Amino acid sequence: MEQFFKDPRTAERFRSGPLGQHMQLVSNDLFKDGYTRRSIRYHLRIIDHFGHWLKKRGETTEDITNVTSAATSVSVAVSEMGTQGH
Repeated sequence: MEQFFKDPRTAERFRSGPLGQHMQLVSNDLFKDGYTRRSIRYHLRIIDHFGHWLKKRGETTEDITNVTSAATSVSVAVSEMGTQGH
């Protein structure tokens, strides 16, 4: 994940978040799918915010089926909403 950030502390911060154990896999998947470095950073930020939102609600990753797919889907959906002018 460090390849997507100038400061290695950023990658570490994402790894230490509520969905941290999934961030590397998500970033790898996005990279394989042809996403740009900038877009990957954007998606990882959304996923990190989503994880903190879950934590604030008292929910855990066990409350979600297939966390990695869910996190990627949330990120892609938010991105697509932005490109549609929403």
